[in-house]
Amino acid sequence: MKQKINKCSMKKNLILLILLTAFSFFAQNNKTCLEEVLEFEKINNEKYDTTLTNKNIYLSYTVKVTNWDDESTISNVKIYKMGENLHFFSEQANMYISEQEIIVDMPEQKVLILNNGSKDIKGRKLSDDFFEMRKHFLDSCRVIKCENTGKSTKILVLKVDSKEHEEAFKISDMTYEYDVDLKKIMSITVNYNSDYKIKTMTMIYKDYNVESDYKFTSVKAKFIDKGGNLIGKYKTYELVDNRDNVKSKNKNQK
Repeated sequence: MKQKINKCSMKKNLILLILLTAFSFFAQNNKTCLEEVLEFEKINNEKYDTTLTNKNIYLSYTVKVTNWDDESTISNVKIYKMGENLHFFSEQANMYISEQEIIVDMPEQKVLILNNGSKDIKGRKLSDDFFEMRKHFLDSCRVIKCENTGKSTKILVLKVDSKEHEEAFKISDMTYEYDVDLKKIMSITVNYNSDYKIKTMTMIYKDYNVESDYKFTSVKAKFIDKGGNLIGKYKTYELVDNRDNVKSKNKNQK
């Protein structure tokens, strides 16, 4: 029973982590290495910024989470973004964002969640704020190791100052793997303190381009009919409808 509970808890934590990464990507025995990582973090912020217009963006990465029983859950994430539309796919959850509605499909839990649309996603610019927070965080860390692993690749290991971030973070240390020539962070491994439910999380960045041929179509009809009833294989799902018009209707019926 304990093992099942641990696995269930880990999957819920992973779902939260990968959904958060749909909007923002986290993201040297000497100062130069840290400056390189900060530079590449800033480049990533500019690339992944949601204010990019007229670009059909595709991004993929893998997240691996391991708990203290050394049980691992892997999620392969694909994100497509254009204008006010964003579609997010992984083994644990799929999410469809448009100006009209936000739909979250959680196949393992058999739950479908409907929320109000995101009217400001097209013009939203969060990268500067996130970068400044990460910069402050990384600047406060202590460099444990920075070494070359190939012709242009390096690893940077940072020790988190527990006194500086005692309340806000449960992170023990982080390892960045990056390519100087490509100006690209290839992976980030985060190790957590023993009092945190997760032991390790690794993000491996894969593909990115701004000329995807992905077609954005309305997906609502895939899940529910015009009467608001689940259809097809989703008939066995639990429907959680948080849209304002539905909540108002239900309130009036009471």
